[in-house]
Amino acid sequence: MTLGGEEMVLIALIGLAAGSLGGLAGVGGSMIIIPGLALLLGFRTPGHDEQHLYMATAMVVNVLVSLPAASRHAKEGAVRWDLYRVILPAMVLAIVLGVLLGNLVAGESLKNALSLIHI
Repeated sequence: MTLGGEEMVLIALIGLAAGSLGGLAGVGGSMIIIPGLALLLGFRTPGHDEQHLYMATAMVVNVLVSLPAASRHAKEGAVRWDLYRVILPAMVLAIVLGVLLGNLVAGESLKNALSLIHI
């Protein structure tokens, strides 16, 4: 998928909106990023396979946002390491299983399920 200059600017604006709303209102940025990319870039394949790409993009952004935040909280002593040790393995397992399961589901079905969640 080749992006033009205008599309790249619009994608940057989606990122700005997601970050601003996420920071100000506590809304998850993925709730802005995924629909924004779907509306801007659309779906070119019959099965809406692009939905996987849009969701993966949002997950990468989530990791990039959470790592500096986690680092700062750790430096401030605001991390409960006893909980971290329990939560992290379960979270990693759930992420891997979720990705594997998501790969078995058609993009159009994922898009429709996500649309129902946001109603």
